[in-house]
Amino acid sequence: MVSAYIKIVFRQLIKSKDFLVINVLGLAVALSACLIIWQFANYHLNFDSFYGQGDQLYRVSCHIRQGDIEDSHSAALSTLIGPTANDQLPEVETYGRFWNISYMNHSLIYKNEDEISMFSEKKVYLVDASVFDLFELDFVYGSALAFEGNNKMVLSESSAIKYFGQNDPVGETLTLASNMGDHEYEVVGVVRDLPTQTHVQFDLLLTFDAHKKYYENSANWQRFNTMNYLKLKKPEEAEEVAAAIQLMIDENVTAKKDQRGYEYEIYLEAIKDIHLYSKVSDSFKTGADATLIYALIGITVLILVIAWINYLNLAMVRAFDRMREIGVRRVFGANNKQLASLFIMEALLVNLIAFVLALTLSQLGSPYVSQLTDLQIAIFSQPLVLMALLATVLFGAVITGLYPLALLKVLKTADVLTGRKIRSIGRLQLRQMMILLQFTVTFILVAGTVTIYKQITFMKSADLGINIDDTLIIKSPPANVHNSEDEGQQAYNLFKTDLVDQSAVRAVTNAGEAPGEPISWRATSVRLKNASENIGINTGLVSMGLNYREFFDIELLAGRWYRPGDSPWRKKDCVINLKLAKRLGFEKPEDAVGAEIAGFFAPVIVRGVVEDYHHESLHADFEPVIYILSDWTEYYFVRLNIDRQQTPERQFEQLKSTMAIVEAAWDRAFITPMDYTFLDEKFNQQYHEDERLGKVFGMFALLAIFIAALGLYGMFSFSLRQKVKEIGIRKVLGAHVIDLTRLLTANYLKILLIAYLISVPLYLYLTDAWLNNYTFRIEKGLWIYWMPLVLIITISISAVITRLIKSINDNPIKALRQE
Repeated sequence: MVSAYIKIVFRQLIKSKDFLVINVLGLAVALSACLIIWQFANYHLNFDSFYGQGDQLYRVSCHIRQGDIEDSHSAALSTLIGPTANDQLPEVETYGRFWNISYMNHSLIYKNEDEISMFSEKKVYLVDASVFDLFELDFVYGSALAFEGNNKMVLSESSAIKYFGQNDPVGETLTLASNMGDHEYEVVGVVRDLPTQTHVQFDLLLTFDAHKKYYENSANWQRFNTMNYLKLKKPEEAEEVAAAIQLMIDENVTAKKDQRGYEYEIYLEAIKDIHLYSKVSDSFKTGADATLIYALIGITVLILVIAWINYLNLAMVRAFDRMREIGVRRVFGANNKQLASLFIMEALLVNLIAFVLALTLSQLGSPYVSQLTDLQIAIFSQPLVLMALLATVLFGAVITGLYPLALLKVLKTADVLTGRKIRSIGRLQLRQMMILLQFTVTFILVAGTVTIYKQITFMKSADLGINIDDTLIIKSPPANVHNSEDEGQQAYNLFKTDLVDQSAVRAVTNAGEAPGEPISWRATSVRLKNASENIGINTGLVSMGLNYREFFDIELLAGRWYRPGDSPWRKKDCVINLKLAKRLGFEKPEDAVGAEIAGFFAPVIVRGVVEDYHHESLHADFEPVIYILSDWTEYYFVRLNIDRQQTPERQFEQLKSTMAIVEAAWDRAFITPMDYTFLDEKFNQQYHEDERLGKVFGMFALLAIFIAALGLYGMFSFSLRQKVKEIGIRKVLGAHVIDLTRLLTANYLKILLIAYLISVPLYLYLTDAWLNNYTFRIEKGLWIYWMPLVLIITISISAVITRLIKSINDNPIKALRQE
């Protein structure tokens, strides 16, 4: 019996090749999208889930508010929280701390008899020895037992390989150079690199006591610089622990800082929730958006449902052709169970073929998706995802197999054999509602894609207020700011002098911050001298060289810029931006000149006010900034002299020769490799997530359009099959082609227009919600209304036009001869 059914199903599928190709292709594309996105989602949903004691691990975080001015979340809190909680709270089993000191501009130096190895290190943390047990770090060499004192170091495996290859480095001495000076450390261990599926990332770990080399008085409640992790005895006691730590903060911090208007609300974050749900901006790395992950899952499921709906529509078209076959089978004794088996087997075969094709498409498309998501997608690496998708396919096959039979059961065998009442199937509104749903979703996805594309284009082409064209940004080696005779300082002077004498270079400058990155150096209570502390302003501090303003073409609004001999430390000189001047209460920039500012390391006097510029992306508003003339440097900037009037080929040759000059000057001044990029590229990297979101939405929009067009084709084909005689009669009576086209397409154009009208308020609301993430954003014009409508109607008409033309051009006599 089964073999007979299989033969029948194969014959039917081979006979209806168009049905097979359209359904298999539609289902395969939908299943492929599900497979890839579900793997992507599964990767993010299982972050930090491999820790054996992960249910007990929590991070102490804080919601910081200052009236309506500031609202932020931070995991950088006092170094005293961990040990105090461990000593005073019985619910805490142990603790571990990470203090990020990467801002000091570190390079690690290894000297042996043959050579010197020196690399910039960006993930340097002071930690307690307990973190090795808390995060189950696996030692390749050495152990945590020797990790004590103020000169011990543990390397990640990838960092150790850079300096020592596969050799055991335990006992070796490395010099950690920074802008705070050079210090030697003994390597006591190497730990295996953590998987990428964790928010914890580091290159070097130093003993926590090493902070005394950098700050004498860092262990106090007022300095927020440390991430505190707690292992609780019982996870359900997290709220009680957070409340207890809140009392510590209220007693030791708020009571001393509430004059500035700050409020601190402590909460604990379960380690498994940090990647998706944390609002903290100063963690090891930026997490993912849980809403986006679940939205992607929902969209893929919706696309799969739409593909199944298409299968049902086309299956009903085929069922119309097979009415007499079904009637004959009933006459010869076939019952509903046997007919159901036949339909389910056909649906199962189509779905399984689509599943196999989906695996192939996913494998072929995985490199593109890996590039898009910054995640290595391996189709067969997550068997649970494959099993879930296969189970979904089997469920869908059963449902889509039974649906046509359920509709046909209402027809009597005599009606099926004679063709009476078959048209009643065509009046079912469910399929039209499904087409309506398909195109509503498609309109939303298309409108979202267009909005994202226009916003990204706007941000990339906006006037930033500074000139970042033809600019190299080079990571500077460390230079001791406390010693003007330091080798690093002398090397930079040599490098700069060498380049400014070259006609291929326009200018060179240095700074501690780079456009395109958050300003890390901050003063949290800047105010006018003698003003109340409750108006303290959180202000970014940009350390830079004397020619910084001239280099970046920053407009001077009032007063003057720094002059040779000026100093914030000795002469109280400073320059502020317009945003800070307004926050200080000055209506005009010139009114701020001469004002004395407190809340910095020392009182300073405003010498000048410059125009605001976009230091970060257009997501954020301008922020208050003080420009500090200082030797503290993390970046060198080189403005290249490229003639943009030349042909692209000549520009490339000029750029190539200029880069050779810069690299030669670097090699004469420094022993480290030149780590550089172009500043405009670095700045635009801030929009990487936005671009990725746009590409994902664009991909889904294309899939939705493709699958919706298939559904429309199926419905349209079904409708034409029902109206063969009507078309023939109208043609015999002289109906014009235009009249027939209007008659046959009016209902579907009406469905498209209704879907459009339903989608407009939805996508206007959704795009507004997304654009609200940007302080500087596009204005919606008429394009938001006409672009999705024109695009989808054009594609929809293209999908059915060939079928329409064929039906209209058929011989009407042939149609009228049909029973």
